[in-house]
Amino acid sequence: MAFRFINYSLDDFDIEQDSNENNSFWNSAELLRYQNLNHSRVPNINYQTPFQSTFLYWRPSKELLSLQNQFNEKILIQFPSVPCSFCSMLMLPLNVKWIDKENITYPLTTVFPDEEPVEHINDSSKIAVCSTCKNLRLRRSPPNIVETPSEIENDSFRKI
Repeated sequence: MAFRFINYSLDDFDIEQDSNENNSFWNSAELLRYQNLNHSRVPNINYQTPFQSTFLYWRPSKELLSLQNQFNEKILIQFPSVPCSFCSMLMLPLNVKWIDKENITYPLTTVFPDEEPVEHINDSSKIAVCSTCKNLRLRRSPPNIVETPSEIENDSFRKI
């Protein structure tokens, strides 16, 4: 059994058009109007001008572009890298608050012995805290870190 493939293009079809319509036949609104011309309930509308589709694209305002530029240059280039000295939450450098350094062992050092509180780059008497821990009565404690279970250490769950 033999198959024969035929490739058609738009030039192969004969479409009757008026010369003043300027290929508006392929426009969906004109196509709908053209198909419904002989319908009994079609409204009596005089189409004096051919349908022209003009779509106005949305353009952001200068304020929005400025805000986006600020977001791209300040927020997106940062990553959470500064731990709070009390709750050990990682913060963006923009969100860090600074308090005077005291002569105590901070919870960050207790939970993570290899970590020291981050000192201010220009003033070593100040350390980094989050906005919540800056307030004495709202201070949070660091996460309760427990030893990793032996099953996870031995990687026994990876028997896939």
